[in-house]
Amino acid sequence: MKLSLLSLLSLVVSLGVNAGEHVYIACGSGVRMAEFNAETGVLSETNEAVSIDGANFLALHPEKPVIYTTCNTDGKKKKKGAIATLQILENGTLDVLSQSQTKSSGATHVSVDAAGKVVFTASYGSGSVASFQVEEDGSLSKAISVVEHEGSSILPSRQSSSHAHYMAAGPKNKFAYVPDLGLDKVLIYSFEESAELTAAGAGVVAGGAGPRHMKFSKDGQFAYVLNELNITVTTFRYDSESGSLTEVATVSAVPEDTDIKRLSCAEIVVHPNGKFVYTSQRDLNARDEKDGLGRNSLSVYRVTDEGVLQRIQTISAGVRIPRNFNLHPSGKWLLAGGQSSQNVQVFAVDEKTGKLAPKGDPVACPGRPMCFVFK
Repeated sequence: MKLSLLSLLSLVVSLGVNAGEHVYIACGSGVRMAEFNAETGVLSETNEAVSIDGANFLALHPEKPVIYTTCNTDGKKKKKGAIATLQILENGTLDVLSQSQTKSSGATHVSVDAAGKVVFTASYGSGSVASFQVEEDGSLSKAISVVEHEGSSILPSRQSSSHAHYMAAGPKNKFAYVPDLGLDKVLIYSFEESAELTAAGAGVVAGGAGPRHMKFSKDGQFAYVLNELNITVTTFRYDSESGSLTEVATVSAVPEDTDIKRLSCAEIVVHPNGKFVYTSQRDLNARDEKDGLGRNSLSVYRVTDEGVLQRIQTISAGVRIPRNFNLHPSGKWLLAGGQSSQNVQVFAVDEKTGKLAPKGDPVACPGRPMCFVFK
């Protein structure tokens, strides 16, 4: 069979986009999906995978064909937070398998432990965390532990009460960590396969820092905590036996001469090779098209021999309000979502320096792209 030149070109273009894997994107009112080609860095158009209210954060089970998402359920007076288990179907779309209440006013973050047996969630508005057991089919039990944090810190406008922003297990899968923006602490819990949580101390950041998200170094010796309010990253030394965190150093997430008024940090990710760390910064004064891209940015850090971070690049995010981004497992690409601009920018990652360079124009993504997972 002979193909015309036009047909051949169309086939090549089609393969260039589709010969890849799925990327799932939480967009507020549902989860969208696209194809991503890890050889070329080409992201396809996005399509709805499932409609579900409150899909703000995603977590992929390490073995089962399921994705967990934050969501909302309707209460008698107002919506209540929950975690939905989404089954991945053969065509890549998603189906709601079940929902489990977080016993909070809303769910902000969700994660799965390394063994795939426990799911954690944090609720910003309620200042609480919850844990669930994973059932055989991937669905979740009722909440096993629900803990409400109490306290405040030095900035009344943002820290008059607890705001648990993130919860995930540490390197040894014995302790779970909760950056609490309202308390200026990273609360630590030990946990069992039963999903029972037990308080195990806290790491402390500077007053007014507002810890938001965190990740551990590849060798498991350090924890990197992104502070939303003072636009910094704090490195802690991690004790694998006690789970404790001891501050080592804090660096600015942006150049020293940057006006950080109305600037807010969002996400932090460690490169698969462990040599680089990435953060996103949101310009709250640049939410609309008329405002341009403003100070919305991504920063790159080199991990020094001492395990601390040295910022080596800050680049425009190419989108407005990069609430979340993620690195492809190959480490060759970074996808950043514009919560306000409703699009996704692909960046190429330099394998030697870790620095970023935009790859093509942003791809439209209807909704509010806020979290990415690859499958």
